[in-house]
Amino acid sequence: MYFTRSLVAIAGLAACASAAPPNFKRGAFDGISTFYYTSTGASGSCGDYLNDNDFIVALPSAQMSSGNYCNRMVRITNTQNGNTQVAQVKDTCPGCNWGSLDMSPSLFNALSSSGAGEGTFSITWDWA
Repeated sequence: MYFTRSLVAIAGLAACASAAPPNFKRGAFDGISTFYYTSTGASGSCGDYLNDNDFIVALPSAQMSSGNYCNRMVRITNTQNGNTQVAQVKDTCPGCNWGSLDMSPSLFNALSSSGAGEGTFSITWDWA
């Protein structure tokens, strides 16, 4: 009886340890930043209503993994000026390439050198 309970406990711990979302990768991603207006009155793909003033990102569809990364934090660096910010995954970007992020206007402005007029800039990011 004790042996059976121990096996069940060990199996439960192993299941928890391997609970990382599919496609989870440690290490930096490289991509291009874009921005979009998040305050549309509709909820993002994670189910929350978004605000242009919040530091949020949309992951590319291929990386979003059916919403498994919702509410995860990311650390993003503008590779051209070194500005770094932390943001939360709240949406999906169907048009973004692997490694690129679509950002709320406030986050984009905090990272960019010249605000929305910059259009895009190169980034590197990782899970925070």
